[in-house]
Amino acid sequence: MDTQQFERRVEQIKAYKATTGTANVATTTPLGLWVSGVRAGKRKPFLTESQRQCLIDLGVPMHTPTFEENLQEWAVWRDAHGYPPNLKEERRLAQWARNVQSARKGHVSMSLTPERLARLEEVQFQWTNPRKSMVSSYLKKPSIKQAWHLRRRREQLTAQEIAALDAVNFQWDTPTPKDWFGEFVQLLTEYKAQYGQCKGPFPFGSHLAILAHNVRQSKKQPKYGSRTLTPERIQILEEMGFTWVGEAKTLR
Repeated sequence: MDTQQFERRVEQIKAYKATTGTANVATTTPLGLWVSGVRAGKRKPFLTESQRQCLIDLGVPMHTPTFEENLQEWAVWRDAHGYPPNLKEERRLAQWARNVQSARKGHVSMSLTPERLARLEEVQFQWTNPRKSMVSSYLKKPSIKQAWHLRRRREQLTAQEIAALDAVNFQWDTPTPKDWFGEFVQLLTEYKAQYGQCKGPFPFGSHLAILAHNVRQSKKQPKYGSRTLTPERIQILEEMGFTWVGEAKTLR
C-alpha cells in the first residue's frame, strides 16, 4: 500500500483511539470499513508485513473473529443496549447475525453445527429482525408513529426490548385523543369575549390561529388533516360568528 495513504490512515486511527480509548474502529465509519477490508485481505493494494505489524502495535485487531468471538461480542452489545446490534449502530455484528439467520435457512455457506446451535440458544440469539431498528430509533428520537407501531406489536417484543422502553417511561396505553373541537370553541369564546367577534385576525402563530387555519382548510377540503367537520359542528361555528375566509392580517 502507498506509504502516504497508509500513514494518513494511521493518523486517523490514532485520533480515534485518543477519543474512544480503543483502536477497534467501528465499522459504521469509513475508517472502520477500510480497516475491515484490509484485515480480510479484500482491499487493494494489500498491506505489507511492516504495515500490518504497525496496525497490530496500535491495537487494531488484525485477525478475523471466530464464530465464538462474534457471538460473545453480539451478546455483550445486546445486553449493554437492550436490543440486538443493527446496521446503523454496529454494522459488523448486525451483518454477522444476519448471516447466522440465513445459514439456518441454508442461504449461506456458514456451518451451524449442533454445538454452535446450542451456544446460540444459550445466549438467547434472536432469529428474526423485526422492530430492532424501530426500538433503537424510538429510544433515540421518540415519535408518535413509532409509538403507535410499538403498542400494536408489544406481544412480539422481547423482554429486553420492553424493559428498555419501560426505562424511558414508554406509554403502553393508547392516549385519549384530544377534544380538538371543544378546545377550538373554548378559544373562540375567549377571543370573542375580548374582541367582540371571532372572525379574526387571530394572534400570529398562536394555537388559535393554527386551529382556525386547519378548520377552514377542512371545510374546503374534507380530506385535509384528521379534523372532521360535521354539519352540526359547522352550524355551531357559524352561529358563533366564525367565518370560513380568514382575515388578510393577523395580530402580532
